[in-house]
Amino acid sequence: MSQPTPGRIGGSPREAGDSAPTPSDLDGLQRRIRQTRKDLGQTVAALTAKTKVKARARSKAAEVADRTRRSAAMTRLRESPIVGRARSAPWPLVVVVGSVLGLLGLVATAVLVRRGRRSRRSGSAHCLRRGRR
Repeated sequence: MSQPTPGRIGGSPREAGDSAPTPSDLDGLQRRIRQTRKDLGQTVAALTAKTKVKARARSKAAEVADRTRRSAAMTRLRESPIVGRARSAPWPLVVVVGSVLGLLGLVATAVLVRRGRRSRRSGSAHCLRRGRR
């Protein structure tokens, strides 16, 4: 059985009667070494990225924030024209709503006051007990 030659990387063991490697064999071997180093570097980079939990969490948070901003922008584009006008000039809307509510309160107060005066004039039970007529 043959023994591998010391210092040789990979490949099949050399027979005692083999000749020295040719330059094309050395070129192929060097290409394989470069490719193996490149693959190993990529593997180490990928493993390092997986172990950086804080960086991955920040990256995910930035991705979610960006998605939320885009979604909010799309929602603003789809909102109704009335809402858009109210957002751009809210004070006129507030003034109109406040005026309407104030007017309704005024009318309600006037109606209640008139009802109270009518009941006093007609001789309600309250007025009869005190002896007024």
